[in-house]
Amino acid sequence: GITHSTHTFNAMSPLDRRSPGVIGAILLDDRVTAEIILDLVHVHNALFSLLVKSKKRDNVIIITDSIVAEPHKGAARIGGAYRFEGGRLAGSALNMIEALKNAVTKCGLTLADALRMITINPAKLLGVEDKKGSLEAGKDADIVIFNKDFNVKATLVRGKIVFSKGRI
Repeated sequence: GITHSTHTFNAMSPLDRRSPGVIGAILLDDRVTAEIILDLVHVHNALFSLLVKSKKRDNVIIITDSIVAEPHKGAARIGGAYRFEGGRLAGSALNMIEALKNAVTKCGLTLADALRMITINPAKLLGVEDKKGSLEAGKDADIVIFNKDFNVKATLVRGKIVFSKGRI
């Protein structure tokens, strides 16, 4: 009866030759959309590719799971993630432009497909696609402008510039 999977592959029963587990159920059911943390620490890029091949581009949502951990709370940033003293993951240090860059440069998605997975797919899941998720007349005009190297140049929220770096 589920329709959405959060943190796909993380803390889930694994795919096994005798028991498909939670992952098998997610991969096989076309009604289920699947979120994935694309920091390439939580999940190997080959598993991301498997997810996209199985779920297709309309049923995958790229997320960050980003946190800001405080060292006195026992977590430290190591590479692209925060870890507790024993090495266990505490959360990701990923931001969305890095997730987009990972999808395109390290996982082989087209820019159009990767953008779909961070814009219209989550908007549809949340039922807000009439206002969010694409650039169309009457929508909120939440826009991130970035260059070919995935450096953010400007951010607009409801059509107003809220961040600008250099010339746009």
